Amino acid sequence: MPFMLAQTLSATLDLIFPPECEICGKIPRSQASKGICEICRLTIHPIPPPYCASCGRTATSGALKCARCFHENFHFDRAYACSFYQGNIKELLHIYKFNGRKNLKYFFIELMSEFCLRNLDI
Repeated sequence: MPFMLAQTLSATLDLIFPPECEICGKIPRSQASKGICEICRLTIHPIPPPYCASCGRTATSGALKCARCFHENFHFDRAYACSFYQGNIKELLHIYKFNGRKNLKYFFIELMSEFCLRNLDI
């Protein structure tokens, strides 16, 4: 199906059957919601810096690793996490992985992009 036709069909279906928030089921006010409403989006909090080089959790100021990872040796250089794996973010990841809601990929891309722009020198 040509791209323009697919885009028009998708927009028409969104008008007839508006996408609902994957968490609360309400219809988001914004078309740019990416599968989650504004209220539920506010419940997802980023992990505060400084970051542990091994797991991405918050580390003590000036420390390279958190207390959990201090005596561990990993086979990678660095890891980051955008948010704690709890609450709505955990539910969204489960919905994405196990319920086939692949449209949530755009939400996760946005979340990771915002994290990278705020915290990484890229």
